[in-house]
Amino acid sequence: VDSGDRVVVLSLTETASGVPRALEGSGGDIWRLINGVRSDEELIRELSDSYRVSAESISTDVLSFLDQLEQEGLITLMPVTSGGHQ
Repeated sequence: VDSGDRVVVLSLTETASGVPRALEGSGGDIWRLINGVRSDEELIRELSDSYRVSAESISTDVLSFLDQLEQEGLITLMPVTSGGHQ
């Protein structure tokens, strides 16, 4: 559910807790950019343009957030040849 300022997501995997997760601010923005096609580098570039900051300054935090979403069963990161995720 996307209310504009907040995105609420629920994992439907077998190991999911069944507890909805609310993503606000940059977390919601990241969720909205995840589309199964963008690489993590493209996602970081779009966020850095949107927030008017360098990609280097947000890269670690964004990748960490993506890893957290994967650990919670909300996304599946796909490896790409450049060493990042897709």
